[in-house]
Amino acid sequence: MKKYIPKLFILLNILLISLCVEGQYRNNPNFRRYFFGGDFWISFGTNAYINISPLAGYRITQHLSVGVGPIYIFEKSRYNYLDTVINNVGHYSPYTIRTHTYGGRIFATYDLIRNLHEYIPIGLGNIIVHCENELLNLETFYIDPYNLRLYPSGSRIWIDNFLIGGGLRQPIGENSSINLLILWDVTENKYSPHTNPIIRFGFNF
Repeated sequence: MKKYIPKLFILLNILLISLCVEGQYRNNPNFRRYFFGGDFWISFGTNAYINISPLAGYRITQHLSVGVGPIYIFEKSRYNYLDTVINNVGHYSPYTIRTHTYGGRIFATYDLIRNLHEYIPIGLGNIIVHCENELLNLETFYIDPYNLRLYPSGSRIWIDNFLIGGGLRQPIGENSSINLLILWDVTENKYSPHTNPIIRFGFNF
């Protein structure tokens, strides 16, 4: 339980600091508090990857937003295992592993620089920083040392990842935007489905 305390402490401190400056936005008629959206990524081929991560959030101020959301990841990966050895030459056969990962996340995003185009006229929006704590349930595997093949262990585990980073929020309306994030999984759990750096593309509305 102690490993969760520093991560939640960081998120709560960001929240408390921003509450101190909330009043200046309270009377803005165009400032909508609630927003929805998500991050979605699909790739097909020999190795397939589908990530569906919708979210619901709340804008505490015009700079700070917090939110939560479910996570679902499907992965299909193709491997080769040592089938036979003939005349000291190894022969390999292909096989496919399919796995499902699910869980949830809580996050905080802060607009570090708003309306960047006012300083640099290149048409860009806001520079943002982002931190996120996610809890994932995933299937574990073991490797057979004789043929180097992966096998499902028949059990699932929960892991906790803490991601930090930043990126660009490009407004496309009064309360809508597309977001590009580059994140780093500082926990680096050996079972994590992430590979650093993590690149995300999503939207809010």
